[in-house]
Order: sequence, then structure tokens, then C-alpha cells
Amino acid sequence: MKKILLIGGGGSIGKALTNEFISKNYYVTIIDSIPFKNQNKTKNVKYICVNFDSLNLNQLIKSHDVFFYLLSRLLPGDNNLDKFYLDISSYIRFTKNFSNHVGKKLILFSSGGAVYGEIKNRKVKEHDLLQPKSLYGQLKKVLESISEINNSISSSKIYILRVSNAYGDFLKLKRNHGIISTIIHASHNDKIVQIWGDGENIKDYIHNDDIASACTKMIDYNGSAFQMNLSTGKGTSINEIIDLVNKTREIPLEVKYVDKKNFDICYSILDNSLISTELNWKPKMSIFSGINLLSKSFETN
Repeated sequence: MKKILLIGGGGSIGKALTNEFISKNYYVTIIDSIPFKNQNKTKNVKYICVNFDSLNLNQLIKSHDVFFYLLSRLLPGDNNLDKFYLDISSYIRFTKNFSNHVGKKLILFSSGGAVYGEIKNRKVKEHDLLQPKSLYGQLKKVLESISEINNSISSSKIYILRVSNAYGDFLKLKRNHGIISTIIHASHNDKIVQIWGDGENIKDYIHNDDIASACTKMIDYNGSAFQMNLSTGKGTSINEIIDLVNKTREIPLEVKYVDKKNFDICYSILDNSLISTELNWKPKMSIFSGINLLSKSFETN
């Protein structure tokens, strides 16, 4: 039985990964500093609520086979330099210990929506220059560089998944976090939704279930593609998302457009042909199906 460690796995993506991995009969350990809610009560899952920097990393690494690094104290839109430097320090500490172990595998969650910056009118490929506009994007770029250094000196390898805009978690929906969750939350509460800019920003939205299915294939992947875009390869504007949410409701959503933020990306669609070929994987959830599922989950909870 493979033993999987999710670092910073208490959030929405970590929840989707956990559900997918235990369905494959893997043993999963989840580490997060935030108390866990709605824990999956199975013998194959262990929850550890602790400050990650206080852990004995050598013992953790020794006792697990594959690692998914989702930890990020810095969030998109956040300009907190203390969190920026702390996240870098935590990752350096982990990879320094990780490189001392033979034959281990780490999958770092990077952000395809943040590291590339503004590349318009075409899909972004892995070899494109990284030009992040935000501090969050700069953080992911630094972590990727640290990963590349590790791969040049260690037999334990780090793979980088540049994930597009993830959505699909009910807990996130209730917290009114993420543009799709924000719009659905406003729709079901008859509130005005505030949109930065004109709503014509086009981004690549991928459902957590599709992320989880790709990550399951990453567990056994030993190829040479160390950086891969994890995305749908399709773009959807915010105005189109509003229209899709309106189709799930009888009452049209009221929208207020405000000035755009200087760090926001206007156009970001990731080419997913590499990961599709390397993993024999394709996303299954359409944007409308994902929104419809989320909207229904709001009604029933």
C-alpha cells in the first residue's frame, strides 16, 4: 500500500485528493496548521494539525512514499512579505531533508494562472517565459527554481504541476472564496456580486475532481516531464460564468463592476497537451457541469 503525505492538505484540493487516494486504497497523511473539519473517518487517513516547521521531517519523509506540497501561507492577491519569506524558508527546509532520501517523489503545486503572467490570444506552454505579476506568482516561481536545483543534485525527484484556476469545493463555497464560489454564493443569497474590471477576463477553470484524477496518475509517473500544466485548455470569461450561474437559478444575479486590480491577469489559458500525453489523462468536468453541481450542493446544505 502506497503511503501519501499531503503537506498543507487541509483545503479544498487536499480534500479532493484525499477522497481520490483512499478510493485507490492508498494510505494518506494530511498535515495542516488549521483544525480539520468534516474529516474523512476511515482507517487509511491520518490528520495532523501542527505547525509544519516544527515537525521532524526526516521521520516523515522516511515513512512515506509520495508527497504533495500544497502549503502556501501567501494567497493570491496578498502582498505580505513575511508570509512570502516564510513560505520559501519552509520549502527550503523540506527539500533539504527530502534530497537526503533515495527514490522519493514530490509533487509541488505551482500556479499556472500566476507564474506565466500575461500571455494573450494563445494557450501557454510549459517552455514559455515565467513573468509573474503578483507576489504570489513570484513565490511559486522561486519554489520552482528550488525544485529544479533539487533535481540536479538528488535521486529523489520533484515534479511541478502548474495548476490553472481550481474550483469545486463546498467548504470554499460557504466561505465565499474564489470567483466561481463568490458568484454562486451571491446568487443564492440575493446579493450584489462585485467584479474587478469589465468581466471579460478569460481564464482556465479546472474542477478539483479532475485535479485529483491527474494527481492519482502522478503517483506512478516516472517520466522526464518535470513541469506540466494541469488545466482544461479552455477559457471562460467571468461574464460567461455569471451567465452559467444564472441558468441554475430563477433570479438573475445583480452585478457591480469596479476598477480592476493591477495584479490581475486578463487572459490565461494553459496548454494541457503535455500532461495529457504523459499521463494519458483528460479533464472530464465541463464548466457548466461543475457550476451546476456546486449550485445544487449549496441548495442541499
